[in-house]
Amino acid sequence: MNREIKFRGQRIDTKEWVEGLVLTNKLGTYIVTEKNPHECTQYGYIEIDEYYRVNPETVGQYTGLNDKNGKEIYEGDIVQGKQKVLYNIKYHNNAYCITADIMSTRSKFENLWNLYSDDIEAIGNIHDNPELIKEVQNE
Repeated sequence: MNREIKFRGQRIDTKEWVEGLVLTNKLGTYIVTEKNPHECTQYGYIEIDEYYRVNPETVGQYTGLNDKNGKEIYEGDIVQGKQKVLYNIKYHNNAYCITADIMSTRSKFENLWNLYSDDIEAIGNIHDNPELIKEVQNE
């Protein structure tokens, strides 16, 4: 696999964003940030010390792309292109897509990889920046 597989989620306790692998079980949704978990082969389990409970609604996967400033682009991010149009990053039909009409049911999805350019800038996300969504709705 050529691209890094990781996720981002917002911690329930501090609202801080954390990145790593997602783990969901009956206790909740977690992001595991530990780089080298300990494997206990004798008893058949992995010991993980660094993990954070996150709001499952905020979990998004890394697209494998960075914006013009080198910032990683995740599902749920709001990016802006040359024409100052705001786009929401979504996963749709097995591809990361963007849509300019981010809160409309008539949204047209276009493949992010086909439209990606060095001019895209991540300016927020749908969870921390609802005012950006309202701004687009009023246009």
